[in-house]
Amino acid sequence: MLLAGCNIPGALSPPYYRGSYQPGETGIQATIPVVVRGNPFPLPDVDVAAAVVDAMQGNTWWPTVFVPATVDPRMTYRVVVLFSGPMAMPYPDLCSAAVLPSEQPQPMSTGPTPVSAALCKWEVLLAATSSTVLATSPDDPRFRSLMAAIARTLFPLRNPDDAQRNGLRVGWLGPGF
Repeated sequence: MLLAGCNIPGALSPPYYRGSYQPGETGIQATIPVVVRGNPFPLPDVDVAAAVVDAMQGNTWWPTVFVPATVDPRMTYRVVVLFSGPMAMPYPDLCSAAVLPSEQPQPMSTGPTPVSAALCKWEVLLAATSSTVLATSPDDPRFRSLMAAIARTLFPLRNPDDAQRNGLRVGWLGPGF
């Protein structure tokens, strides 16, 4: 029943977290570029990218400053947001610019638009989630709310899949070694 809610526009799918991802580690980088691919609105891509970044600002557990990126930067950390991506696209592929869809205009649909988002460290996936958005413009509260929820999911207070098992290091001699 819980997964049935994922088909509701705005409901996030269960997130993925890499076991070695330490929330807050992105703080070493002054700004986090946000690469937006696809466009669910009849607006210029640059305006949609700015709206995505604006909706994400201030919605993370850690101090994070997002900036729109027109090209996929090869900075240490970046966020990739993909609208109307290929069906069943694996999350790790979001971190690889070579497999992202081309910049061809997407046909406008009247139903919910799929959206996937990933936090990448170089080509490595650290966190990801997906959903669908049913909004008429980037100013729509449903769109802004979804982008804020995606930011909170990609930058959590703590990693529930922490390889250190919530700070309890498990070594070959047992817990704490």
